[in-house]
Amino acid sequence: EDLRPQLGSLALPCMVVVGAEDRALPPSRSEALAAVIPGARLERVTGAGHLSAVEAPDAVNALLTAFLDEAWATRMGAEEDTEPARPDAGPPAPP
Repeated sequence: EDLRPQLGSLALPCMVVVGAEDRALPPSRSEALAAVIPGARLERVTGAGHLSAVEAPDAVNALLTAFLDEAWATRMGAEEDTEPARPDAGPPAPP
């Protein structure tokens, strides 16, 4: 089932990561995907192809860490917080 028509209704942080040298799925396809998701961030991994997480793991990990830290800080209402998100910290306390 093609869910692309529903992407415009997403209301959550979203990041599309694409290898700048991807030949299997051209970056233009990822650009189009990010364009229809409200507030989506598009990140291109320089020097990586279709398997960017394998070809450039440090770059992809840095992108994911920054994205998750920002999403966590926004969720917690502390956008200026510079502490990195800690996956072992557990879920946020209810309001």
